[in-house]
Amino acid sequence: MRFICNAFSINMLSNDDVSVVFRKLTEDDQILEMTEDAVCCIGHRDLLAVVQAQFPTIPNPKTDRPTVSVTRGDELLVAQYRGPRLPEGTTQLPEGATIEWWYVHVG
Repeated sequence: MRFICNAFSINMLSNDDVSVVFRKLTEDDQILEMTEDAVCCIGHRDLLAVVQAQFPTIPNPKTDRPTVSVTRGDELLVAQYRGPRLPEGTTQLPEGATIEWWYVHVG
């Protein structure tokens, strides 16, 4: 299964006998294609609005703060926000802020 998240936590692992590989994505990676058939689990509303402004095809999560449990073979696209606290109701990144995209594979 593939998830779109805004964070990764050890608590997401459904068992402890796995390895986790992180790879920072670049502009050359086809992030939009990677979001197809992915379950969106971004629990931060303002960050979700910013991400959806960049990639309008990303769906809303099924719940406000979904719980993610991953197992061997699962993949995550993590939108890692770097910058000042997002203003409430924002749909654009504040000056100096960025979103780094990370690919995470659970093996």
